[in-house]
Amino acid sequence: MSSIDTVPPNLGHLVGRFTNGDIGGVEDYVFNETTSLGGFAYFSDTVLLTFSAPRLLTIDPANTQGGSLLLNGCVNLTSVSAPLLGIVGGALIVLSNFSSSLATSPFPSLTTVVADFVVGGLGFVYDSTLAPLLASVGSLELSGSGVYSLPSLVTVGTTIVSSGNFSGTAISFPNVVTIGGTVALNCPNMVSLDVSSWVPTPGNTFSTFGSNSLNAASVNLVLRRCVLNAAFTTGSITLTGAPPSGQGVTDKATLIGRGVSVTTS
Repeated sequence: MSSIDTVPPNLGHLVGRFTNGDIGGVEDYVFNETTSLGGFAYFSDTVLLTFSAPRLLTIDPANTQGGSLLLNGCVNLTSVSAPLLGIVGGALIVLSNFSSSLATSPFPSLTTVVADFVVGGLGFVYDSTLAPLLASVGSLELSGSGVYSLPSLVTVGTTIVSSGNFSGTAISFPNVVTIGGTVALNCPNMVSLDVSSWVPTPGNTFSTFGSNSLNAASVNLVLRRCVLNAAFTTGSITLTGAPPSGQGVTDKATLIGRGVSVTTS
């Protein structure tokens, strides 16, 4: 077994570390600096088992370099730990074919990711400990199973999407207010969806294509959120699953009357 343990100060590691392929047989990587400008980018590493950054507070917080944490295609990765990491100026992507969820809560202090936030992959099981304080992301991609919950999320700069690898049963963003672009959720097993604080903006597109199990309460909730913003007069809402019921039927008609395109089952 081989490992890398950086001991501060180390200018090379502060700038960043990048590789496409195995890191010289390294199984365990420990980063002991408090910040990094360039961040980390490990692609298609078949040996790496663990990544730990116990002192790391920020990666390029002013977003001058697009500094990111990218662990993409590290197929044997079992643990990622950055317990103090609060701000990432670029993207945070941990994406692989996991045999289960990561062994520990990877980002308990994370509040801001300026670019993409993508954690998951085939076999990954989501739970509420993923990033409980995350409040702002540039965009969001879902890929995994379980209940995808970001309880503190308020702002998504552009899009929320799910890939064909997302088989989760529920999505919970109870405090999200702003989604700057399109929501496109390909979620065949999704039963419930909580966006109970969302304020749609004119032109927003919200789609749950393939979500044949979505319950009526979730369908009604999305329609109600749209009606409550009187300025939402252009855009597109597509909700598969159960048809709207009760107030949801009225809200659908109200939105169509405003000029919004609405399609439900």
